[in-house]
Amino acid sequence: MSSIGNWQLTLGNWRLAIGIFVSLLLLCPAALADSASPLTNQPLAVVNRETVTRDDLDRALLAGLGDEIAENAADPQKGAVARHRVALRALIERKLLLAEAERLQDKQEALRRALDIPVQDKIERAERLAGGPVAFREYLRKRGMTYADYRERVRDDLLCQVVVDDFVRRGLSVSPIEMRDYYSRHPDKFREPAVATYRQIFVRAAAPDDEAALQKRDRIAMALAEGAEFAELARAESDGPHAPDGGAWTDQRPGMRPKTIDDLVFSLPVGRVGGPVETEIGWTFLLVEDRAPGGVVPFEQAQAAIRERLLAAKEAARYEDLIARLARQNHVEILLPNE
Repeated sequence: MSSIGNWQLTLGNWRLAIGIFVSLLLLCPAALADSASPLTNQPLAVVNRETVTRDDLDRALLAGLGDEIAENAADPQKGAVARHRVALRALIERKLLLAEAERLQDKQEALRRALDIPVQDKIERAERLAGGPVAFREYLRKRGMTYADYRERVRDDLLCQVVVDDFVRRGLSVSPIEMRDYYSRHPDKFREPAVATYRQIFVRAAAPDDEAALQKRDRIAMALAEGAEFAELARAESDGPHAPDGGAWTDQRPGMRPKTIDDLVFSLPVGRVGGPVETEIGWTFLLVEDRAPGGVVPFEQAQAAIRERLLAAKEAARYEDLIARLARQNHVEILLPNE
């Protein structure tokens, strides 16, 4: 046994954890099927007198909680362990939020009544998805759950949201000074690279002395010099992947193409034909149609994204503070070694 340590989850994790049981019921019917495994009810953690079991954890994993951590892990085995820990801790945090919701109910008897309408709305949506009230109750019965059980789980989800709204989101704001300060301290986040749109005629060569390719290159160069329409010539002659589109390449930024092509794209005057440029696999002709020079995004254009980023950071910090406080105020114990 070990007491709970220093742990918090990202906002994305708790949002998934809050609705995990109802989501599983609607989207993952097999998760609620009876299991013959003796580990189904193995206790993994205790929050006050509430137990998190192996079955709870399996449902959380089936719903995808912790998938992102596992996918980004360099070591698959360590990623799987991390995924289990994230899911377990999310379930613990959900119970902490419910414990706080119950404390709020003692002081606000109107809370339960206030949730009656949104609870009923969610249940009616579930009934529609299942094909009607009768089909939904039969669906619940086959999975060993009563209508009252399901209603209670929906209510618990909304109670968790009430706690988060009350302690995390209430009064949350970002001032213009904070946004301006963030903008000035993180200039690299607001730089946009140059962007170009151009057309390409590519002549593929098996070798530098490929005679057929050399003749084709010279024929195209002559046609362009005589005023041939670039897009039509690209459709007829280019060996490149964009030939059917007249050789068009859009939204190209520095570094996306070989350096010899890059250099020409971002130096050639707009409307001017350049080339042939030799590459490792042939020759390229270019027509630059449009180019934006890039640079720093003005504050006025960036402030909406800055506000969203700062609000998310404040929300995450408040949530971590809330969970840390609830962990101190409640009995939390993890019944696994090395946690």
